[in-house]
Amino acid sequence: MTSYAPPTCTPDQAADLRKDLEATGWGVDAVAHLLGEVADAALRREIRLPALRALGRVLAEDRSAGATPTPTAVLTALFMLGQAVPARELDWALRRTRTAGAVA
Repeated sequence: MTSYAPPTCTPDQAADLRKDLEATGWGVDAVAHLLGEVADAALRREIRLPALRALGRVLAEDRSAGATPTPTAVLTALFMLGQAVPARELDWALRRTRTAGAVA
């Protein structure tokens, strides 16, 4: 079995990520509002499909209108649902940390 070193970051990187997350307003209430009552309740029961569908609709609407999805949508897709997001959208959501810092 291969073991990997856990990811590490500097105190400055951790502080930047915290500031980014606080600035976006990403939290329980924001995610519930984004997904809607039914999808949010399902996700709390570890049923991902309704949340994936709800978020997929939101992201598709924003992208088809030429808009960048909200930071809440981008962070929910990446961190809660394990979905890939374009680097430019993550850079926009995490303006201090950016993709390079999130990967580090």
